[in-house]
Amino acid sequence: MFHSFADVECSSPGLAWIGMSNENRIGLVSESIRKQDRFGGFEIIRTHENGNIIVNFPPDLGANKRGTLLLDLEEYLKNEIDGGVMVWCDPLGDKSTLRNLRGIQIRS
Repeated sequence: MFHSFADVECSSPGLAWIGMSNENRIGLVSESIRKQDRFGGFEIIRTHENGNIIVNFPPDLGANKRGTLLLDLEEYLKNEIDGGVMVWCDPLGDKSTLRNLRGIQIRS
């Protein structure tokens, strides 16, 4: 295991990112993504001052490619926009109608 990174501080976004409105940050990220064909189809849901960028995957993207592409997108945006940004996938709710009928709730 690589324990050498356990105590490393995560980089924070710069003042330019923090000072922007959510709409401006979404526009900036969307514009950057449009420059790269391989990131086409990602939908920017929201951004936060702390550098978090919440995205939805393209609907036709297979589960076996999501993790790698998400990391590639984050690396690209760190280099293109700000080193303190982090890309997160928008969590989906439980769509199982059987669990919903039984009254089971999954909390995440």
